[in-house]
Amino acid sequence: YDDDMPTDDIWRNEGISNLNIVINDNKIVLITDYPQSTALKYDFYKNCITNGFLGYAGDRNLDILKKVDFYPPS
Repeated sequence: YDDDMPTDDIWRNEGISNLNIVINDNKIVLITDYPQSTALKYDFYKNCITNGFLGYAGDRNLDILKKVDFYPPS
């Protein structure tokens, strides 16, 4: 997401495909994204879990890690 705007499907699917190469090499993939609404944060975390990524929905500043609507920072 770019705030509350979904990224382009083609761009996102290409990125997921590339990151799956890393996952298949037994590496951890951290995804940081910036959805603002609770529903989009939920969707973001659901997609991360589905793809085996470690996700964090943060503010654009990224100056602190904070608890978000669903999961504490890890």
